[in-house]
Amino acid sequence: MLTAVAFLEESRNLFAGLHISGEQSGGGWSFLVRLWNGRRRSPRMSGKVGGAEDVGGAENGPEIEELARFAVDEYNKQQNGLLEFSRVVKAKTQVVSGIMHHLTVEVKEGGVKKLYDAKVWVQGWLNSKKLHDFKQIGILRSLRSSLIFH
Repeated sequence: MLTAVAFLEESRNLFAGLHISGEQSGGGWSFLVRLWNGRRRSPRMSGKVGGAEDVGGAENGPEIEELARFAVDEYNKQQNGLLEFSRVVKAKTQVVSGIMHHLTVEVKEGGVKKLYDAKVWVQGWLNSKKLHDFKQIGILRSLRSSLIFH
């Protein structure tokens, strides 16, 4: 099933350089949004274009895991860190001149499990992937104790 994110990402490539109703398609996202909004939507596609949408169970998929590992590796390079990727807890996507992936990632640091919020910005047509943000949001002390948020 085609999601709004996939539709807009693929449509951008198809309409590149095309002149649509008085606008160049580079700035003609309104045409694509109007086109998408005219489509019949399923309950899975209830989010608005431009807003963050849950990936619907795909947080354990290979693409999302690869992005989360990329985020941890980039953070380690930038901060000289020693974080080890464990798993993706939650994932959302948002269309922003590409796709911003909002990820909640569980990592290990010195044997302690921690949660981080990561934002990875992907512009597929430019073959670009950048870590936009990576911040700690909590610590998992043990299975019996609750999550401690910062």
